[in-house]
Amino acid sequence: MNDDFKMGLAFKDNRMALYNPFAHADIIITSPLGLRRIVGAKGDKEREYSFLSSIEIFVMERAHVIYMQNWQHIDEILPMMNQIPRHKDMSNDINEIREHYFDNLSKFYRQNIVHTEHKFAELNSIASRYFTNYQGLISNKITYDRIISENEIEINQEFMKFDVDNFQKEAEIRFEYFKTKVKNFTIN
Repeated sequence: MNDDFKMGLAFKDNRMALYNPFAHADIIITSPLGLRRIVGAKGDKEREYSFLSSIEIFVMERAHVIYMQNWQHIDEILPMMNQIPRHKDMSNDINEIREHYFDNLSKFYRQNIVHTEHKFAELNSIASRYFTNYQGLISNKITYDRIISENEIEINQEFMKFDVDNFQKEAEIRFEYFKTKVKNFTIN
């Protein structure tokens, strides 16, 4: 599977153009690594991220998989979204730009959609820092059915302490303790 893909789609006159430059694309489809390679890393003199200034809908698909690969790309890309671009990087007609972009308020209008199979602390962190839509946040809570019914018997769990003089033989001492004390205790 290729984790370094990037493609810009542009729509004009009932046609769709593939592989458009990101600055002129209506839709950007990319992996975090692909986007990070275009944007550059912190400390690079020439970083290209002006095309991220007008993101209106941000979709992260399968965030749990991205988390297991390299979450650092997400941490470095999200702060660059909806920043006011440098004047030399702007290629749009000024009449097409919405007013809230000039006021640096576009981050409050961006819709953020994240699909994941489970939640994790890093996802909650980026949600609280970068998903600041003025309409709020909707999050689905995953619920699971009970596995143990109400009528089943309770399990009595006991912890037993045993002394170990030689930690290299700890497994053997634990097993011997089990055979002599615990096994006899459960049989009686």
